[in-house]
Amino acid sequence: MVQLASLGSTSAVTATSLSDDYVAGLFDGYSDRFEQELVEELGYRGHEFVTDAVIRHGIMNRNKKSYTFVDLGCGTGLAGSLLREKIGQNIDFRLLGVDLSSRMTEHSRARLVGDDNDRRRVYNDVYTMDGNDFLAGLPESSVDAIVSSDVFIYVGDLDDTFRECMRALRTNGILSFTVEMPSKNDDAAEHVRKHGMALLKSGRFGHSRKYVENVANNVGFKMVEWKAKVLRKQGKEDVPGAVVVLKKR
Repeated sequence: MVQLASLGSTSAVTATSLSDDYVAGLFDGYSDRFEQELVEELGYRGHEFVTDAVIRHGIMNRNKKSYTFVDLGCGTGLAGSLLREKIGQNIDFRLLGVDLSSRMTEHSRARLVGDDNDRRRVYNDVYTMDGNDFLAGLPESSVDAIVSSDVFIYVGDLDDTFRECMRALRTNGILSFTVEMPSKNDDAAEHVRKHGMALLKSGRFGHSRKYVENVANNVGFKMVEWKAKVLRKQGKEDVPGAVVVLKKR
C-alpha cells in the first residue's frame, strides 16, 4: 500500500490505516539511526512543538500535587526527555510511554536525563503495544495530558484514537500532537481537501484541519490550537504540517 502511494496510486490514496506489523517493522529497522537521521539530518522538531504546546496551554498551572502524562508513540524518547527536563523536575510527575516498536521502546526505557550528579530515567514505565489498547487499559479520567509527535501520520483514521484519549483524560486535560499536510505537488492533496485524509506519496497520512476538528468535536474535544509548522525535511523540501492542541470539555 505504501509503495503504491509513492507511485501516486488512487487506490492507495483512499487507505485509512496501516497495519501494526508494518509500522512496528518500519521503526524496528530504523531505531538505531532514528535520531541522527530524523533530527540531525532532516531537522525534525515535532517533539519540541508538542511539549511546548503543553506548557503554553498551562497544564501545569493547576495547583495539583501530582500529574500523569502519556507519550503516545514515544519512539526513542525525544518528547519524553523534554517533558521530564522542562516540567518534571520538582513535582510528582508520572510519565508513561507506549510504542508499537520493541526496538524503539528499548531506547526509551534506557533513556536518562540530568547531569552526572542527578541522572534519572525519563519514563516511569514504557510499554510495547498498540497505543489504543494501552489507553483502553488505563482508568477513566486518570491522565492530565497526552502528547503524540509524528504518530498520527501512521494512524490514518483518528476516530478510535481520539475516543480513547478522551476517555483517559481528566476534564480539561490536553491532547497535543502533530499532523502532516500534503505538499502542493502531491497528487493526494485534492483528496485531503475533499475527504480530510489521504495516504501521501511519503507513505504517511495527511490530514486537513477540518477533518481533525470534526473528529475532535464528535468525541467531545475542543480544538484550542492549530498552528502551521514545518515538521522536517523530505529530501530538500519542507514537510508542511501543524501542531494541534485539543482540550477535554
